[in-house]
Amino acid sequence: MKLKRNIVKIISLALGLAVGVVLIAKNAISAAKFSKMLTERKVRKDYLAICEGTFKEESGIIDFNIRRTREFAMEREAVAKDTSHGEDSPEGNEAISEYNVMKFGDNKTLVKFSPITGRTHQLRVHSKAIGHPIIGDTLYGES
Repeated sequence: MKLKRNIVKIISLALGLAVGVVLIAKNAISAAKFSKMLTERKVRKDYLAICEGTFKEESGIIDFNIRRTREFAMEREAVAKDTSHGEDSPEGNEAISEYNVMKFGDNKTLVKFSPITGRTHQLRVHSKAIGHPIIGDTLYGES
């Protein structure tokens, strides 16, 4: 009896504060197709977060580049747009996020974020950059 060997490849994984779907491909063809869809931005990803403070606008686009900070290699920061030269350059990488307010609370806001690009810590960095860090975020939060 011949055993069939399958290789499983994890395509997308959310860790830390994010809870979401883990996409696993059963074979190399599926993995390649899903990877291509993600690269070509054909997959929409939405995240819910409770952020500090009250948003002034009910929806909008956050458009700051993201780069590594000098102090801590894991930490990122938002920088004003100029050009994109990589996360270790002074200009950082292009990062764009959409947001929609779902509900206002007592000095907090439930927000649906939709990253257009997919940078490390993008939503966490962007929410901090606009003055509304995600509640419970020990790296980028203020509380």
